[in-house]
Amino acid sequence: MARVHYKELVRRFNPAYIILVETHVAFSSMKFFWESLGFLPIGIVEASGHKGGIWFLSFDVKAKYKVIATIEQCLTIEIASGGRSWVCSAVYGSPQLATRGELWNHLLALGASVQVPWLVTGDFNEILSSQEVKGGLYNANRSNYFSNVLDACNLFDLATVGKKFTWFRRVQGNREVAKKLDRACSNSSWRFMFPEAFTKVLSRLHSDHCPLLIRCLGAPSKNNGRPFRFQAAWATHPSYKGVIHQVCNGTCTHLHGKLRRVQQASQEFNSRVFGNIFVKKRNIESKLDDLQRRLETSDEGALKEEECRYREEYNLVLAQEAMLWSWSCDSELFQKEALAYYITLFCSTEPVEVDCLGDFLKPSLSREACENLLKPVMLLEVKAAVDSMSPFKAPGPDGFQAYFFKEFWDVVGQDVWDLARKGGFIPGRGTPDNIIVAKEVLHFLKKTKSKKGAMAFKIDLEKAYDRVDWKFLEYTLENFGFPSSIINLIMRCIQASSLSILWNENRLEGFQPRRGLRQGDPMSPYLFVLCMEMLACFISHQVQLGVWDPIAVSRRGLRISHLIFADDLLLFCKASKTQVQQVMHSLNLFCKASGLKVNLDKSKAIC
Repeated sequence: MARVHYKELVRRFNPAYIILVETHVAFSSMKFFWESLGFLPIGIVEASGHKGGIWFLSFDVKAKYKVIATIEQCLTIEIASGGRSWVCSAVYGSPQLATRGELWNHLLALGASVQVPWLVTGDFNEILSSQEVKGGLYNANRSNYFSNVLDACNLFDLATVGKKFTWFRRVQGNREVAKKLDRACSNSSWRFMFPEAFTKVLSRLHSDHCPLLIRCLGAPSKNNGRPFRFQAAWATHPSYKGVIHQVCNGTCTHLHGKLRRVQQASQEFNSRVFGNIFVKKRNIESKLDDLQRRLETSDEGALKEEECRYREEYNLVLAQEAMLWSWSCDSELFQKEALAYYITLFCSTEPVEVDCLGDFLKPSLSREACENLLKPVMLLEVKAAVDSMSPFKAPGPDGFQAYFFKEFWDVVGQDVWDLARKGGFIPGRGTPDNIIVAKEVLHFLKKTKSKKGAMAFKIDLEKAYDRVDWKFLEYTLENFGFPSSIINLIMRCIQASSLSILWNENRLEGFQPRRGLRQGDPMSPYLFVLCMEMLACFISHQVQLGVWDPIAVSRRGLRISHLIFADDLLLFCKASKTQVQQVMHSLNLFCKASGLKVNLDKSKAIC
């Protein structure tokens, strides 16, 4: 079933790269299989007998690759794709402690030489703390050394969702051991390159390890229902044939009428007996995930039997689905579904109360700043704004990307200047400063021996740019003292926009958004930062009132309550129930005012 599971993972998640470790066999024995799925090897460390092995496979044929370091336990490749260049190390830590030391030394050497964005992922065969093992022994010295290696390499765990443990095994005495042996770590440069990246621990199926899914650009959209299509997989159910016999042996004699009745009966059968394959598969995956999480804290025999039963049922559903995918999909249907998704995202608005945060101190533009904003726009300012735009982002309604205006500025620059609207604001502290502060605070949380306790919350905002409410944006600009003429200009630019989806080089029907900031517009990041500044000011007000108790990393150090990285937030408070409730209350009020939404799956608490 391993190949069936691999096909399902590829079909479901459409990965650009696949890394397999502890492969047991030579790559040549699986070469045809992976090529049939569109994956080619870009780096191979062959297994020694049935031990070890690392396969690094790629679906991106346009990218450039270079193997820069190889040992039996680690394969490091430089990847250049889509204007980005970064390094990825695939790891398989030896089960032998002495041999594993060679891996740590290799990573330390890489950490000293790699000066570009770096991702390290795989099976390290080691844990970082006692919280990452259940039912087995914990060695503090080994964990501390592993932690020191990662620190020396400036590697940080990616945010992780899903199960707590990644490896499970039944040992002598029918005792089960669970550990977090697999993980993904990156340096801050890689995190800057992929700010929305996170790791998801998937359900284990044929292996004792859970697959890791590293999402660089966030979670994908979901498809809704589809019109009637006969599903060949229905025929695998023993009672479906009886449904057909019953319908065709009825009073209706002509084929058209029989087929209509078969359609109706099949739809009823699908919902009542068989169950929609995709819904059924998701339900089984959800139950498997729940059972495996419960087994992380329980050794109950009934749970183990139930997990085995759901694994078998999942394999059956995959076989049924394979029959379904033999049918071609309706392109027009997918177009409608894609259009409906984006219309819902950009045109659905939720009631907001822009003044629910109350009255608190906010910074305001000086008279000089307002006068500068009202000055006539200069040609060089417009050119600088155009040059700052990503060249190949989605084009506007006219079909031209920013690259066109950059390349032919000497021809069209004057015309662009005539139509230009000023959009210059003054940013505050930069992200690199916050990264340094965040690292120091998290280091303090990890090492502190204080009895009072401190907490950090890593908060991710779901589709942050796309969910900003326009009423809240206007309210924010007014509160920060922007001139009314500039506010009106900004709001007209935003509200007059239109969106359309490019589908197989054909533009679908356009629509008018009712919320959100367009990504790729050079003005959008500044407007979003201003919206987040409202949250920063509100938190500072809570601190001044004494209801939010921030933390200090030293006796006389600065008290820190929050750090903001675009749509990622780090919030800090004392470790108490009252403080946690205060943090959540403040977030809820901000979301109620702004239209933003906390992504609970990608948010976590650290203490």
